[in-house]
Amino acid sequence: MKSLFILAFAAAVITGCRNSNPTSSGDSTINATYTLTDTAGHASSEFVSGEPFKLFFSVTNTTKDTLKYNLAPPEVAFTIYQNKNFISSSFYGCPEPQFIAIGVPLAPGKSIQSSWVGPGSPCQSPKIKLAPGDYQVQVLFPKLSNVKINNTEPISFTVIP
Repeated sequence: MKSLFILAFAAAVITGCRNSNPTSSGDSTINATYTLTDTAGHASSEFVSGEPFKLFFSVTNTTKDTLKYNLAPPEVAFTIYQNKNFISSSFYGCPEPQFIAIGVPLAPGKSIQSSWVGPGSPCQSPKIKLAPGDYQVQVLFPKLSNVKINNTEPISFTVIP
């Protein structure tokens, strides 16, 4: 009788653990999207030297569960590279944040969104002017728990004279 009780208890624990998965919707992949546009909002991958551009970012919780992430501002950071060398970022020269929020909730259907008019930060002086050439811009954003996020490759663009 005692072994039957232990066996039933073990089965209940295993079943309970199996059913406690926080991403119970079964889909643990969501998509991040970002687009590079001119300042009028038209998609582009080619800009004239000295011309500003705008980068939009969004990731939406498409699961049925509230996801959590840790936040150390800036919430979304945009960084420009040329041949893997740092050129500029959306926060370059700005004071570093003094707080970290742990376990920030992202409810189902809600999004983390941001945009940046580049190529320099508001804190950068003198303002940056990209020389003609090929560049990449990378978007860094909070990692959401229990989920894989697609579409996180850098965006390539060209600056012409």
